[in-house]
Amino acid sequence: MFGNKKEGKAASGTEADAGANSQLEGINERIIAEYLRRGMIIKAIAFAESKVGVERAIQVCVEKEWFGYAANLAENNGDAERATQLRAEGIEVYMKKGMRVDAAGLAAKNGDIEGAIQTYVDAGDPEYAADLAEKNGYTERAIQLRAKEIEACEKRGDYDHAADLAEKNGDAERAEAYRTLASILRS
Repeated sequence: MFGNKKEGKAASGTEADAGANSQLEGINERIIAEYLRRGMIIKAIAFAESKVGVERAIQVCVEKEWFGYAANLAENNGDAERATQLRAEGIEVYMKKGMRVDAAGLAAKNGDIEGAIQTYVDAGDPEYAADLAEKNGYTERAIQLRAKEIEACEKRGDYDHAADLAEKNGDAERAEAYRTLASILRS
């Protein structure tokens, strides 16, 4: 009757540990879900990464369609191939949703500079496309894109912006002319 106290134990130490770990995992998932329900996505990702692991943090990113963030997590944890895959998935999702600027950003990060430039142009952002082109050695393409944007600025009467773009294209004389015109029109 008063023999070994361990005989009456219901579960071994490892079974109890497994149960406690399972319970903790459930609580952690509830915390992540609550952060997401409250719109606290960054907190949910950070919590998932610190308490559950990088893979769970990446899953949260993908669920919320934060593919760039997910790719950065993968890359920062030594998985460049997964990062490339996540960006490619993001490009596909963003293009289907008409989120071309976001898709172009991911394409650029994946090294598809020409695709990114064209996607920015298609999205109606030739100025950003020009900056990306110039930054990656496509100088002539950058000048052409800015020239188109300058024409658009002229049509809308945005001469200050046209001056900035002309200056970026190395046309100081034209930039000064636009600034003068803008100044006259303001007075």
